[in-house]
Amino acid sequence: MRGKLLLIYSILFLFVIFGYLFIYKLNKYNESIKVRDYKEIIDDRVLRVAVIKDSIYSDLFRSDNEKVYDFFKSINVEDSLIIEIYSFGTKTEALSELNNKKIDIVAINIPVTSDYNDLFMFSETIETDRLVLVQRSSKKNPDFIESVISLEDKCIDISDNPSVVLRLNNLKNELGKSINVVEHIDLTNSRLIEMVSDSIIDYTVCNKKLASKLQAKYSNIDLSLYVGFTQKMAWAVRQESPILCDSLNKWIDMNQICLFK
Repeated sequence: MRGKLLLIYSILFLFVIFGYLFIYKLNKYNESIKVRDYKEIIDDRVLRVAVIKDSIYSDLFRSDNEKVYDFFKSINVEDSLIIEIYSFGTKTEALSELNNKKIDIVAINIPVTSDYNDLFMFSETIETDRLVLVQRSSKKNPDFIESVISLEDKCIDISDNPSVVLRLNNLKNELGKSINVVEHIDLTNSRLIEMVSDSIIDYTVCNKKLASKLQAKYSNIDLSLYVGFTQKMAWAVRQESPILCDSLNKWIDMNQICLFK
């Protein structure tokens, strides 16, 4: 009799454990499919925002992030939201957290490309920019490139940036030439530009406005060769957050002085 009771209790205990695990996984699943748009953010009273942070060159980029902070401070006053700012080393990390619903807005200037449009919704244009080849200046540089045609068989080191990869792949097809592209998921554009200046690598590609900030520090780099057309840059939200995107555009229209001063 005692053995039977022990067996029954053991079975009941297992049922409880399996039931708990089932409910836990069900809650996790519900969280993953739950829509988080403007209404949910207002109900939660918290808006989570991603910004870029370059730990090596933070002084050079502080003014850009300060503009973002000022912008969202004004939103805080107007909509009584608690603004939580999270810093990421790369755009890819921030966009991943946006997909995981850990972030609501990626306040990082991202190129509005067809590939990104399939994955995210974008705000109105924050700024425009162009991709440039970063290389050492022609003085004492026998490998200086003056035309994209000369990129054949050259090795270009880039950070983890899908828009740059797409442009270089398109350039390969346009030229009908081989270009060796090496992606570094653990290196920022800033670090790669430093490596070009120090002759560790020969070439990288990034947005001109970013490279221009670093040109004052590395006077031996050249940014004269464009490798892409002018791109619209904007902030990103999830596809299922159209009302948040509309609200973000209204905030941008109302507080442009914070972003564009």
